[in-house]
Amino acid sequence: MTSVRKMTTICITPELSAAIEGRRKQWGLKSKGEVIDRLLDWMTKEPVEGKD
Repeated sequence: MTSVRKMTTICITPELSAAIEGRRKQWGLKSKGEVIDRLLDWMTKEPVEGKD
């Protein structure tokens, strides 16, 4: 299944950019956008019952 993508530009600090780049390498991803996509997906998931 192919998902539609929308391009968005953000301004972040050099430190945050470096942290995202570090995760990109650690997770073996091709782009910083993929890191941000994963993080936002994680943030927007519904909490699991019984977990805090």
